[in-house]
Amino acid sequence: MSDLLPVPVESTPGGAVLLYESANGAVHASLRFAGLRANGARFALGAINGTREPLLVTFYAHARGGAEVPIAPYSLWVDAQTHAQMEIPIPWLALLGARALSARLQGRNVHQRVEAAMPRLRSPLWFFAGAAAVALGVAVLAALQPRVRAFDVPARAVAGATVTIRYATSGTGRRIWELDDLAGTRIAGGTLADAGGNLVVNAPASDRVRAYVLRLRERGAFGEAIAARPFVVETPAPPIAPPRITAFALDASRVPDGGTVVARYRIDAQSGDVLASDAQGTIWAEAPTNPRGITRLTLPRFGRAKELQIRLVVRRGRQLAASGIGLEVTP
Repeated sequence: MSDLLPVPVESTPGGAVLLYESANGAVHASLRFAGLRANGARFALGAINGTREPLLVTFYAHARGGAEVPIAPYSLWVDAQTHAQMEIPIPWLALLGARALSARLQGRNVHQRVEAAMPRLRSPLWFFAGAAAVALGVAVLAALQPRVRAFDVPARAVAGATVTIRYATSGTGRRIWELDDLAGTRIAGGTLADAGGNLVVNAPASDRVRAYVLRLRERGAFGEAIAARPFVVETPAPPIAPPRITAFALDASRVPDGGTVVARYRIDAQSGDVLASDAQGTIWAEAPTNPRGITRLTLPRFGRAKELQIRLVVRRGRQLAASGIGLEVTP
């Protein structure tokens, strides 16, 4: 049981279980073999999204040679604070030619995967049939089945900026890219002439953080391969303008020992101070700035002549501006 999940978490006997927890919430996913059917096998996926953002779930079959093949239903969204249950059908050819099935869960702060092994068929008849099917399937798939080999979408982009995405596909089909929002509305898209290269996408303009999905499809006579990636667009906060001192003067360049210094100024800043310091950096008097633009400093008695500097230091956020004027203290 996880303290971060909105519903109870149960383990899955004989399956793969993922529990990911962070300050943003928790994610629980289970993937297990659900049994054989006439048209292949079925796996059961349970996903609990306890975070505050939707998660994109994509499905892949892992071939024994190391390749990853997207598999129907390819991708789906699990909304925030949602518990989803579904079955994934696996055709016989994919079942015999793959070693495992994985479901990837992706979001702004979540990049996790749960993987379950394909069942082992123990009958000798199944073994020989599987070996023949694998040999045939590998030859056909290698030459004709569409694949998306690379689709390097950045997790975040600045609104209105141009983003270059590297992609690579294989097969003899048609390549299509799509940019959709979370409601499924098409924002942009088009076709790609080459099997690999760079896709240039303009991030949609936005005044706040928005999540989208970028998809790359390779469609051919022997099927379709789809790669889907989350694409978050954000607008950075405008830079803070530095503080400014437009005027700074003293009423007198000399004051008597223990006297008062009157500083006048015009500033564009959030806060500031007027200080009296000597050549060694010792501060002898200090007072904050004010909207009237006049600050009075009462100096201590030195009992002798002394040279000071009256400094004006103003701030906006972490940025500073300063100015100084010399002052002579007379006994």
